[in-house]
Amino acid sequence: MKSKKPSEWQKDSIRLLIEEAKIRNDFDDNELALYLGFCTSSFRDRKANPQKLTIEKLQILLQLTGKEMKFVETA
Repeated sequence: MKSKKPSEWQKDSIRLLIEEAKIRNDFDDNELALYLGFCTSSFRDRKANPQKLTIEKLQILLQLTGKEMKFVETA
């Protein structure tokens, strides 16, 4: 099995964060989009391409899930 690149792991982590925010707050896609200040089509685009999310929107998702962002050094 081919291993994923770090950037793919990051995208998958953000997608999981989006799904967790929806579950924890009983939101559907439309409700989460509105909470984040997106129209539904923009939210779908960000969900498909998480690298387009701003740090501000990522922080909102982290708050909704009760998580925090940490930066670590790599070797």
